Amino acid sequence: VKPVQIHKDENASESSFEIKLEDDGSVSQIRDGVEKKLEKTQITLNDCLACSGCVTSAESVLITQQSTDEFLQQARSGKFKHVIVSVCPQALASMAVRLGQGTAEVEERLRALLHDHVGATYLFNTTSSRDISLLECAAEFLERFRAWKAWRESGAAPGKADAAASASSSRRRRKRDESDSGDTTGEVSEDTEGEQRVASPPLPTEERGTFQGRALPMLASACPGWVCYAEKAQGDVVLPYIDTTRSPQQIMGVLVKQCIAKELNVRGSDIYHVSIMPCYDKKLEASRSEYANELQQSRDVDCVITSSEVIGDLLPALGLSESAFASHKREPPSDLERLLGNCSLEGKRFSSDGVSGGYADYVFRRAARELFDTEVSGVLEYKKLQNSDMDEIKLVKDGKPVLRFCRAYGFRNIQNIVRRIRSGTCPYHFVEVMACPKGCTNGGGQIRARETSGEDARAMLENVNARLREDYEFSDPASSPAVSFAYKALGCTGVASPGAVSAFHTSYNAVKDSEIDPLSIRW
Repeated sequence: VKPVQIHKDENASESSFEIKLEDDGSVSQIRDGVEKKLEKTQITLNDCLACSGCVTSAESVLITQQSTDEFLQQARSGKFKHVIVSVCPQALASMAVRLGQGTAEVEERLRALLHDHVGATYLFNTTSSRDISLLECAAEFLERFRAWKAWRESGAAPGKADAAASASSSRRRRKRDESDSGDTTGEVSEDTEGEQRVASPPLPTEERGTFQGRALPMLASACPGWVCYAEKAQGDVVLPYIDTTRSPQQIMGVLVKQCIAKELNVRGSDIYHVSIMPCYDKKLEASRSEYANELQQSRDVDCVITSSEVIGDLLPALGLSESAFASHKREPPSDLERLLGNCSLEGKRFSSDGVSGGYADYVFRRAARELFDTEVSGVLEYKKLQNSDMDEIKLVKDGKPVLRFCRAYGFRNIQNIVRRIRSGTCPYHFVEVMACPKGCTNGGGQIRARETSGEDARAMLENVNARLREDYEFSDPASSPAVSFAYKALGCTGVASPGAVSAFHTSYNAVKDSEIDPLSIRW
């Protein structure tokens, strides 16, 4: 990004060396059989601006409004009648592992801490907003699949001969590209004819339905890092494939600023809403113009802080240590907090399955049941592909796969999926896309292992995943009382109804090069 002079070590060996990338993101250099751990490079927003391809100057200003200092300043300013905080299960699990406690216990301590030191009215768990996101995502997929099937059966889709020729040409082109780059990671496995060319163009205007005839494969949109990359690097070629459903964070913003505001008899702008997330990209997501209510001059989510910022910034700002937080008094959820947190009177907490929201799992089960009259129960068995961050699952009927889903985590796998879509040979109907390797529990804002204390990063991540599995019981989102409450409060007649589409869906726009001001670049 910025040119620097590199001084060559005169004593350095001329022999070749290997670079080893660990699952936790750390990098080691192996030379002459000796492994040396390399230091992580620190990149600031100004560094990112230098390449003008990721974070714009306007976005960097918005990110400065997403900090612990801003949270405390606004919460204590007296400008708002209520301060409401929402926290996602992944962030809670990260804090629970650090403190050596269960997620329910940490949530109750966090609720009491925010109430006592910040004056927060409520602390909501985002499990209910994730349920709504899953329901709307599944409804959109079902409509897209039916439209795609009609498109295939209409004769507009390429025949088997055309598909086979295209697939063969794509394979030759991909092998040539991989030979040039040396990259074969994340390659999608090939199958027999009839599974190629799932990728379809957007339907003509007159054939469009609720979701504007968008194409398959449908790509999950809960990850803001992936969406930002698609808008800035892929543009209109890929955007029609992205699911229009809002993320759980932004749906919770709608619930807080509209449903809870009604319960409290205040305007949405009278509430300061903060979310605690596992990912720094959630700060950019909250800052998107689509999530601002111009009429009320309010954003659905006013501020985002991460789990690591709670431990590393918020506690010190409140004059508390980790041990003081771990022994802080507990405050059980109120009736409203229990409702939106999917928590029973007996203390059982319910959530969807999966470390990244469970989109692929839930949509696959729904599609199998509603499209092919097949009930899929038990743990889904995914087939690992060429690396641990990409796997797939199929539904086979009469010896032929009728549904093919994929989970692609990390940008090396995302780029592979995008490449297949661009060439028209993507074999999947749905892809759960996450920018972070290992998914949301390994988000960039999660609490990291303390290497000085001998903590192991991989073991810590496994413990975070275990907390999610052990502390929540799997439930069908459609059975959640919070879902019924939310749809009724917003006047929605049901999932994917006009009111629900307006409240729980969004749109994406390609960022043109001209929108990035070269004069703002700092060299």
